[in-house]
Amino acid sequence: MSVFAFAMALLLPWAAGFAVLRCLVHCVGGGQRAPLSLTVGYGFFLGNALLVAVLYLVGMFTEQLLRWPVHLSLAVIAVIALWLAQRAPRTPPSHHPPQAVASRGQRLLFAALLLLCLLHLGFALVEQLQLPTYPWDAWLAWFYRAKAWFFSGNLAPMVSRAQWLSGVSGADYSIEAFAYPPLVSAIPFWSAYNLGLWSDTLVHLPYFGCGVAVALGLYGQCRERGLSPLLAVSAAYLWLSLPLVDTHLSLAGYADIWMAGFAGLGFVALVRALAGAGRAQLLLGALMLGISAAAKVEGLMWTLLALLLVLACRLPLRWSMALAGVALLAVLTAWLTGYTYVELPLLGGTGYLAGELVLPGMGAHRLELHNPLPAYLRGFLLGGSWHLLWVFLLLAAGLLLGARGGALRRPLLLFLLLFIASQALIFAGTEQAVWASSLTAANRLPLQMSPVLVFACVALFASLRPVPPTGPDAVAWLGLAARLAVWLPPLVAAVVVAAGLWWQAPRAADPADAGREHTVAPAQWRVVVGSGQVQGDRLGINGFDAGAAVLSRSGIHLDSARYAYLRYDVQASIYTNPQLFWRTTRDPGKTYTAALHGTGANVLALHQLKGWKGNIVELGIVLFEDPSRPSSVGGLTLNTASTGSYLRNAAAHWLAFDSWSASSINGVVPAGKSTFPALPAVVALWLLVTLVLYLGVGLASRGGTQPGARSGRLVGAMALSALGAWLVLDLRWSANLLYLDGRAIEARRASAGRDFLPVSNDAQIYALAGQVRQALAGQPPERARVLVLARNREDYPALRAKYHLLPVPAVIGDIDVLTRPRNRGVGYLLQLTSPDRESPGIEALERQMVAARERHAPRLREVLRAEAGVLYELVK
Repeated sequence: MSVFAFAMALLLPWAAGFAVLRCLVHCVGGGQRAPLSLTVGYGFFLGNALLVAVLYLVGMFTEQLLRWPVHLSLAVIAVIALWLAQRAPRTPPSHHPPQAVASRGQRLLFAALLLLCLLHLGFALVEQLQLPTYPWDAWLAWFYRAKAWFFSGNLAPMVSRAQWLSGVSGADYSIEAFAYPPLVSAIPFWSAYNLGLWSDTLVHLPYFGCGVAVALGLYGQCRERGLSPLLAVSAAYLWLSLPLVDTHLSLAGYADIWMAGFAGLGFVALVRALAGAGRAQLLLGALMLGISAAAKVEGLMWTLLALLLVLACRLPLRWSMALAGVALLAVLTAWLTGYTYVELPLLGGTGYLAGELVLPGMGAHRLELHNPLPAYLRGFLLGGSWHLLWVFLLLAAGLLLGARGGALRRPLLLFLLLFIASQALIFAGTEQAVWASSLTAANRLPLQMSPVLVFACVALFASLRPVPPTGPDAVAWLGLAARLAVWLPPLVAAVVVAAGLWWQAPRAADPADAGREHTVAPAQWRVVVGSGQVQGDRLGINGFDAGAAVLSRSGIHLDSARYAYLRYDVQASIYTNPQLFWRTTRDPGKTYTAALHGTGANVLALHQLKGWKGNIVELGIVLFEDPSRPSSVGGLTLNTASTGSYLRNAAAHWLAFDSWSASSINGVVPAGKSTFPALPAVVALWLLVTLVLYLGVGLASRGGTQPGARSGRLVGAMALSALGAWLVLDLRWSANLLYLDGRAIEARRASAGRDFLPVSNDAQIYALAGQVRQALAGQPPERARVLVLARNREDYPALRAKYHLLPVPAVIGDIDVLTRPRNRGVGYLLQLTSPDRESPGIEALERQMVAARERHAPRLREVLRAEAGVLYELVK
């Protein structure tokens, strides 16, 4: 293991990117200097793109990739770029309006926000160094390819499953997403290649750099725009504290956070260039957006969006309207004449064909109407993925429509309109709406634009230009009435929101029942289907029967009229809701059921359920297997309808800790239904009421003395209220991150530093893969190719086995794969076993092959038998 080479692999591309960007700014910008934070932040992404380009160029001339030519090339590029930057003519830095000297309170707030930025980066770093690659597509595609490249020693091509099975492609490895752009996989590959070993944790470190770089890029753009250090660090903090950003940094392995750097920061530079920031920003934005297509296919869409934005901003309004009219006329003419599809040179087909919209590089998408608004409401405003960003954007849009923003007004307004139009076309006009209803791509696409969305909020707030009270006359506005005008609105808003919550709290029909509870402890459950074990204050499910486990609590006698609410804590499948069931004395042979929406702590309104009547004699829970997530049940409590129980349940619902799951990368998904309002909605309501009261105070005080001091204090108070509301949500999220870091450290200690996940039987599969690699160590590459038997190609344990088997190449499939004459690329079968999945044995497998092929079926020879599976050799 080479620590020095590993550090060089991380830092040398960053240094080269910094040097190239500095050269670009000096030469194209006429010698003007950019803030150091800007060049360091953007330089990280340009440097890594440069690294990948050098890797491919060096790989063209060497079969086995050598380290020193890559390091030397990057070093030479850095030196030449710095030399050119030094020779460029210098011009004085651009002048911004003078800013007032920061007060002691502002300096303290700056330090606090900087500390919070470091805290969020620290949370992510702990997860990256303790938790092996966790999210689904990370080890299935992005990091699988990087790991395969590491063992190959070069950027070996990936092929489709059919090509791999045929054995004639010459490629060793196959993934479903074999056509993914290479950039995101090449960066962790290079880190591991220089380290000298594949570590499922250390390869995450470029993602830490990604988080640091975006924060620095945002800070630098805000400073160059002329914003104060406090507003600039606020932008960095708002971005870093977004739960979805934290998740993608902590659960490293997806491409979206890189897209936030390339496309998101690219749009920040482009918007600033269109607002008059200069040619260097225009070139920087175009370069970043162009490179984004090498990180993910969506980069093509963002590049097209950027082109439309430039045309809309640069062309006069009459020309823009004329071009829009010509485009509409061309579409109508094509539709009426039937010529809606053309083949373009180099680009391929484009247009409308057989009900599908075909775009170059972006595939064909079936046009159909959907309504994604309910999903957006749940994901953006009620969910916990974004804190209050979308509320801030609504307020920012109001400022834009109110002619605020100065030179930024037109480009920001047009960007937001184009962004909304693109999301509407994708998720309301095509079959991609399925990714909106499930809150997957509908969350992750806006994540790619999160830097420019945060920049818009902060820059538009700065356009309010609050005037701080100065001079002796300002003291006249510091009387009791003025102080009340500043501090009373948040308090009044808090009383209004609390009164609303109290008003909707249920009351017990019989005061004697107020506060009555019935609790089912984890040890009181009887597992009637599957198996489980009490672990601390939870019942962990470690066995399923036909994919289900059933827990029962019988021998009880509960009057359903007395219990109106059920508080539960269930960690279960994210794909299928667990079920509550009960029986009554009125109809003991009938089972009533209700879905327990979401996972984690939640509350179910029992009195609204059909069948919750009479005397309850049995309660139970049905859980469904999800190999990517451990299942467990905590306490279950039935409450009477009272204000006290309502508030206690609300606090438990809002403050319960969430665990990582396979869907965490898509966002903090809110429960489908809940008795309580979502915490982000409550905090957003408080903030909106506070802002309305502040506006009322401002209107009431118009025309008085010292209007500048008054408006400055009101704007400052509004900003503090907005920041305070954000901090309330971030405090809860930070506590959750601390809890998750603790669990990751415990899991790493329990695994003794080995790279398996604390879910399903991944530890056993990891051990089995090691034994298989050892058994096949002497086999030639064309022979040591494994088919992992599975019922479907998305079988989680089988896919984990495929990942752990590297460098042994493998694919997933069933016995039928071996019966096709063209599939000659398989030498071994791996049959996984588990408590609910036993190996059928050689004879049974051979009978299946003979039945499927009828004749000439290959024979099997057992090579290895372990706890998690059996390896067979195909004797042809």
